[in-house]
Amino acid sequence: MQEVRQPNDDELDLFELFETLWNGKWKIFLTVLVAVVAAFGFQLTQPPSSFIATTEIRPITTVEAENYDASNAIGFFKVTPSLLQNLYVEQLEERKVFKEAIHEFALIEKVNFEDDESYNEAIVKLSSSIKILPPINVDGARKGDSRRFWTIEFEYNDEEKGRNALSSVNRIANQSVKRIVQQRFETYLSIAKQKRSFELEDINTQISNALMDYGRKTSDRLALFREQAEIARKLGVAKIR
Repeated sequence: MQEVRQPNDDELDLFELFETLWNGKWKIFLTVLVAVVAAFGFQLTQPPSSFIATTEIRPITTVEAENYDASNAIGFFKVTPSLLQNLYVEQLEERKVFKEAIHEFALIEKVNFEDDESYNEAIVKLSSSIKILPPINVDGARKGDSRRFWTIEFEYNDEEKGRNALSSVNRIANQSVKRIVQQRFETYLSIAKQKRSFELEDINTQISNALMDYGRKTSDRLALFREQAEIARKLGVAKIR
């Protein structure tokens, strides 16, 4: 007699499992889709990672400084590496160059603000966060951090935009320094010309006074000679041969 084998409830019925999964395929798909959308949305809500860019502000080299030797030889206005660097740092400290670069490269999106006032306030805030660090411990004699040159330190969440902005800052600051040097040169040149004009006027006055004085003295001496000659004729003094 053949033994009848009873089904075991603990055994896995693959066909039944496949059928269950197939019937619920849309539920599984929707569940996965919701999970993916949720993960993507979470990534969007997270602030982008930021980076810190640093740029050293180095004075011009001695070779570059030779370009100013001709104008410096005039003497009334001298352009030195320290003068150019000080003017450059002054432009940075005014923060105007940073504001222009932030606006130029849209580091802050204007569409995200209700009005121009709030947008401009955001630009001022970001420009104020940019650090302008002076040199410290230049010779390395003391322990701790060492920084040989003035340095710009800028933290932003888009590396390419941030570096482009710093490049723009350098360009705008250099243009401002060039304009200031030209204006100062023209001012000093105008003063030198005016001073030279005054000096020439004084010399001409001195020459005129000297000629007048010479003419007066000559006239007085001639009058004296004529008077002496008249006296001599009256006295019958013989002519001197």
